[in-house]
Amino acid sequence: MAFLLNELLNTKLSRPELAQLCKRSSNTFLGIPSGIMDQFASLNGLATGPIVLNCHTLEFEPVKDALTDYSLLLINSMVSHDLSDGAYAERVAECQRALAAIQQRTPELTHLSAATLEQLEAVSGRLDEVAYRRAHYVIEENERVRSAITALEAGSSHELGRLLNATHAGLRDEYEVSCEELDFLQRAATALEGVAGARMMGGGFGGCTLNLVREDRLDDVQQTVSDAYRATYAIDCQCYPVRLAAGTSLI
Repeated sequence: MAFLLNELLNTKLSRPELAQLCKRSSNTFLGIPSGIMDQFASLNGLATGPIVLNCHTLEFEPVKDALTDYSLLLINSMVSHDLSDGAYAERVAECQRALAAIQQRTPELTHLSAATLEQLEAVSGRLDEVAYRRAHYVIEENERVRSAITALEAGSSHELGRLLNATHAGLRDEYEVSCEELDFLQRAATALEGVAGARMMGGGFGGCTLNLVREDRLDDVQQTVSDAYRATYAIDCQCYPVRLAAGTSLI
């Protein structure tokens, strides 16, 4: 809608500026302290491949995807536990506690994603255990993103799959935004031949897993995981092979 109004009114706002407006809308009017990743990707995604975004500076650039014979598969759990809004705000507040503690020693640090594990460990004695775990996940996840770029550019499905699994473990155990159904889907997929790795996506407590699957195994993985999920939860999950597309455009 922001893109449409921008075109109709000839406002000439840039796509990053539109993403900032959409984020402010979520934060101010809906009361959800979200980041900017979803809005930014919806406006600035590329059909030619993935992008890497610095959510602090809004600088972004394309990433070379040299993977061969592997594709991404989304599996929708079809569940939502209605915890995400309040729990999301809690996670933001917990991360802010960790940042405030680090800033007592390193006042020039403006955001948690720029912190190092060494800086976090230096203030661990001042932090409650929950805030420490949340910050530990955030800092390690930023390192995993950098490693994932290297894996993509090197065409290493094994390494990218390992990183996806590690991210899911962090979201499950340290950030605590997974749920039973997502954990089941992640385990069921990664137990199968041809699945390099899998992780939950989105805000958590339901939604989808993202799976890195060898292309000749896509059909078998979808069928096997779907059957196992139905047998366990009496729910039909939905599977979507992923095709990257450009951001919002005028037709």
